[in-house]
Amino acid sequence: MSVKAERAINSLGLLMGSKWEKWGLAKLLMAAAMAIILYAVPMWCSVLDKKKNVKRLTSLQRRTTLKITTAYRAVSTAAASMLAGVPPIHLIAQHTKIIYEGMIREDANTLLWQEWQGAWDESHTGTWTPRMIPRLEPWLGRGHGDVSNCVSQLLSGHGEFGEYLHRSGK
Repeated sequence: MSVKAERAINSLGLLMGSKWEKWGLAKLLMAAAMAIILYAVPMWCSVLDKKKNVKRLTSLQRRTTLKITTAYRAVSTAAASMLAGVPPIHLIAQHTKIIYEGMIREDANTLLWQEWQGAWDESHTGTWTPRMIPRLEPWLGRGHGDVSNCVSQLLSGHGEFGEYLHRSGK
């Protein structure tokens, strides 16, 4: 499953080239990759108890979120996911499973938001972004403004800034 998704992400990356900042198209292509990753998730979601499986899925999602936000590779996975507006893949998998098991979608969505906010609050990487955006809901529900390269640099603290360039030895 992850091999097929990785091939799809690579193909989509070649197709998009450097045009990932076209927000709507990038989100659509990411949704296609996520559909491949999450195929039959209620049947295999239990393997997410192992940290290495979560890490493998997260690395696939990370590649697409970095492309969508056109952020630097040094941006944390949590920050890239938040800037792209996509919950962490393991939370999406659990969300899909509990809906499949009969939970009402609205309740499952509320639970997903709460778990994502909890993970965001506990995130120990990307300390700049949580200071800029401590609460996910107002940021993600804003309904306007795409995340461009400049915005992702500003919100992540990774970009053409003197402090970041000095820290990274450039």
